[in-house]
Amino acid sequence: MKAKFTKWTATQPVTKRLRLADDGSIKKTSTASMLYDGAITRLACTPAEFIRTLQTIGPNDCLSYGIPVNAQATQVTTQRKFKAAGQPMNMAPRTAEAMAWPLGPGMMLIDYDPDDIALPPQQLRDALYKCCPALQGAAHVWAVSTSSCLINKTTGQEVRGVKGQRVYVFAAHAFDIPRAAAVLAKRAWLSGLGYIKISKSGQMLVRCIIDTAVFQTNRIDYCAPAECEPPLKQVKPKPELHGNPALALDTMAALHDLTQSDEDEYQRLLVQAKAAKAGEAKVVRDQYIVNRVTELVATGMDHEVAIKMVYDSLERNILGPDFVVTTEDGDQVTVGQLLQNRAQWHDTRFCDPIEPDYHQDHRIARAYLLGPGRPRLHSFAHGSHSYELTAMTETVRLAAGGRHTYMNQVATVLQHRSELYRRADRLVAITPESTFEVQTEHHVLTIFDRSFRFEKFNEKKKDWLVSDPPATLAQQFLGAFGSQFPVIKALITAPIMDPHTRRLINTTGYDTSTGVYAAMPDEVHPVILQPTLAEVKIALQVLWWSVRLFPYAEPIDETVMLTAMLTAIERALLPTAPGFAFDAPVQASGKSLLTKVLAELSGTTPIMSPHPGSSGEQELRKSIFAMLLEGRRVIVFDNVIGEVDSPSLAAVYTSQTYSDRILTKSKTGTVPTNALILMSGNNITLKGDLPRRVLKCRIDPKTETPHQRSFDFDPAAMVRDHRQQIVAAALTIINGFITLGKGVALGKGRTASFDAWDDIIRQTVCWLADLQKRRLLPSGQTPDGLACPRLVDPLDAIADAIAVDPGLLQLGRLLDAWSSTIGTGYANASKMTVKELVKAYGYFKPATPGAGEPDCPTLAEVFAEIAGAPRTSDINNKRLGTYFAAHADRVLHGRAMRQGQPYQGASTWWVEDIGEPCDSGESALSDFKKKKGNVISIGRKKNNPTIVTELTKPAAASKR
Repeated sequence: MKAKFTKWTATQPVTKRLRLADDGSIKKTSTASMLYDGAITRLACTPAEFIRTLQTIGPNDCLSYGIPVNAQATQVTTQRKFKAAGQPMNMAPRTAEAMAWPLGPGMMLIDYDPDDIALPPQQLRDALYKCCPALQGAAHVWAVSTSSCLINKTTGQEVRGVKGQRVYVFAAHAFDIPRAAAVLAKRAWLSGLGYIKISKSGQMLVRCIIDTAVFQTNRIDYCAPAECEPPLKQVKPKPELHGNPALALDTMAALHDLTQSDEDEYQRLLVQAKAAKAGEAKVVRDQYIVNRVTELVATGMDHEVAIKMVYDSLERNILGPDFVVTTEDGDQVTVGQLLQNRAQWHDTRFCDPIEPDYHQDHRIARAYLLGPGRPRLHSFAHGSHSYELTAMTETVRLAAGGRHTYMNQVATVLQHRSELYRRADRLVAITPESTFEVQTEHHVLTIFDRSFRFEKFNEKKKDWLVSDPPATLAQQFLGAFGSQFPVIKALITAPIMDPHTRRLINTTGYDTSTGVYAAMPDEVHPVILQPTLAEVKIALQVLWWSVRLFPYAEPIDETVMLTAMLTAIERALLPTAPGFAFDAPVQASGKSLLTKVLAELSGTTPIMSPHPGSSGEQELRKSIFAMLLEGRRVIVFDNVIGEVDSPSLAAVYTSQTYSDRILTKSKTGTVPTNALILMSGNNITLKGDLPRRVLKCRIDPKTETPHQRSFDFDPAAMVRDHRQQIVAAALTIINGFITLGKGVALGKGRTASFDAWDDIIRQTVCWLADLQKRRLLPSGQTPDGLACPRLVDPLDAIADAIAVDPGLLQLGRLLDAWSSTIGTGYANASKMTVKELVKAYGYFKPATPGAGEPDCPTLAEVFAEIAGAPRTSDINNKRLGTYFAAHADRVLHGRAMRQGQPYQGASTWWVEDIGEPCDSGESALSDFKKKKGNVISIGRKKNNPTIVTELTKPAAASKR
């Protein structure tokens, strides 16, 4: 058993420097506050090897327990330098997005750093065993921290014994470490090992015997010996191995989520502990307020204004326009100045606004000024706090007769602040969670209250006095001023490529050309704009890694899954896109899990919706509209069984917008259809128009008990944790098609109704399939333990679905029987009305196969299938005629049903032998029109719809 992790080697010492002060205390400084440049070494160690690693760590070395996503990176640098260098493959920034938990075993670092008296090593381990009994038998290494075990070498006296300690736990599933650590912290509280710490500003901080902030892939473990100034000397004991060295801790079994009763008890303990510390915290907070107010008044601020500012920052987490924050460079700037220049200050680092000297970290806070939600400053001090930034209050005077003027003033201010947008003829705001929030009158009044100072003229005092805005203003604002706000089509939380311009959208804010609002994370994983073939291979392996173990039935199924992943990433900007269906022969095969993977890849939590079935078309239509109106990025219909045919669903796939009546409203709304629509179920059969609009992926575990299978990881959780990296890999692949493949279409034909999707998604997959065909790209498992999907043209999935469409199979049987019994051509059926057909051929009797076509059914059999009465052999003429009309001109296997000249007031029917099969799903008329040299003459007869009256070749052009 080996755990993977990373060693960083800097160009300068990064360990701590310790010196003995005159008063006998130890002064600590860092030789380097962070790792700027250095080398990357990937390590995989057994417990014994890890101990040797700890013993040989030098002053320039430190460890992290994630591994770089870019397997080719050998040098680490800052994000700024990485971007400036053009994001080369041999470099990587030390950011969370550039790191990942290793697959398989990893290191779970438990950091114990008490403020006061430390527990002895054995008592610390016993406390951890109490919280997690299984830990005692699993491999774990105990070691002291960098600041422990110090002596005065002049006197020989101990200055500090064992204080800070580390317990390195070998975890079987590294990806589960963050969740397991959170559970361990709660169990510590349940075991009596939690406490409340009071900060300098009087905040009550939840703490326990483990540091919950270290469980990050890019967190640095400064584990090298300290640099001690004489007479200090460090005498660290050798790290100790405990537990079974061959057994890793299965955190998913040993640290499962708390039961509801345990969670309730944990919350009760928190409330109780905070209540016990409330008095002490108040004393500290009151003194902090006095000190801060005194500082502000000394700058010339009014005393009452200073009190309100400090109170708002502490109690409400609101920083007003005059609140001063300190940048990482030591410059001071007001919140008002930040909001006046949002683009300039967005993503800038600051000191903590409440305690600027917190841990001497001047980069601990970050400004988010371009959304989503209201501007804020997020600080990671004291367990993370987010502060809302408020601008100067605008004064609006409610002058009689001037309502239009001051309402325009209100709308202009709010439009400038980018707080509101228009969607489906309704005003919406974007929440911090990157969702749409429809604005009601109450929402609007709240915005008015926090953004404006309304004044009304008082005749008695002859002055403008503060007044509350009347509720009618909110009504008028919603009804008349919504058109002044930009239309928003979608919210994205990861980079995306505009399929029309090939432009990458990867910065936070509203994109005017596409109508998309981008809410990017702190660190966006770099997209390679001009990748090499080797980089495309790596990107494909990264994209495929989370879903590689599913039991796909055929290469086309792997192709459909990869196509669905690429579609999920681009769906917000694709005008139309096909849907995807996941089916299997039995339950618990992993179908729903694949839809969850795609939902996570789209940046949303999967919500499963039951499919109403064939009897619920109206319910399905309303459900689709409601989910689109809500702004869902992914719509999943779960537990679909058997045949599926839905005109509403088919319409959504091929339309850019969808309209319906808004529930509880007496008006119709129109919403964009740019959601990824999925379905999952057992043995799904697509009917009607769906075979041409839905790509089906089949998985087959080939076992009676698929529910007993298990993955070494949770695919959906993996995608959620590493979504930015996976999205970047997908966009890198698309860029590879554009640059290396020159954007040349290799897939034959076009996918009708999905032009943009065909250009950027299908053709990218066809390019990858062509590379595999030419052996330039691996297929399946690779020697390095990675995998690439086996690829073909995604359009093959449509052909497969059409081939098994029950409706088309029935039509094929009809055309075959007709051809065999009556023959093709108008002359053979010039007087064949439905009545005459049933009279001549509708008597049901067992089939008498022809000598040349033994498998061909009789017309009577087919008529009975289509329009036969349930318990008799009678044919319903009306139903049969309706079927003929519905399938007129549909070309299948080289034949098509035609509507001929009327006879005795009724339509006649005949079968045309086209001579060229057409399985595209298009009508015969459109197919004929596409054939070069054909002329179709359309005539209209009384009591007869448009019919084909002539099919001829054009006359030769006359020569002059």
